[in-house]
Amino acid sequence: MGASDGRIDLMQDFTRLYQREEMLAFFDFRIAPPGREAIGGLCRISRPKDAASKVRYLSLTFVVDTPDEAARQAAMTALDRIAPAPLRQTLPEIREVLPVPSLSGSDESLVTQIDLLVHTDPARAFIAGQLVPVIGRLAGLEITDFVWWEAPKAPPTSPPKAAAPTSARAAAADVSLVGRLRRFLRDQLGIN
Repeated sequence: MGASDGRIDLMQDFTRLYQREEMLAFFDFRIAPPGREAIGGLCRISRPKDAASKVRYLSLTFVVDTPDEAARQAAMTALDRIAPAPLRQTLPEIREVLPVPSLSGSDESLVTQIDLLVHTDPARAFIAGQLVPVIGRLAGLEITDFVWWEAPKAPPTSPPKAAAPTSARAAAADVSLVGRLRRFLRDQLGIN
């Protein structure tokens, strides 16, 4: 499940999950707690790869950079607002909401998953036009970028070279878990 020294390797776990599920989309978001700098995050939307599966669900995996305890608490508070009752009331396509305990083994990031059991395989219009805006509204997230996942035709022959960071904030984003995931996903799609 992780690194050989007992630490959890979140990138490795994310890659394993990626292999079992079909990624549909991902979006970047910001949480703006009152009186402090915004916190960045990324949400991966996926479903089971096996189309014959009897269980239909969407899996929402949220990864949030939490440089300190106040940021971690703000992120947990925001994501806790994605409660089962309001989601089911607003979106009748959702049968059940199953929060998964926090997956994070790091103080610098929070990884949380919410599985949504759905009645039928959701269409893109539902995901982009209804689900993501409702999630954003309930949690108080500012959705900054939404990207549909289109599986790359062939893997890149060599990883693209990263541009040199232009500021301390850009350098920090490059080493944060959210920054690494964002770069990994965008590299897979060939997007800057």
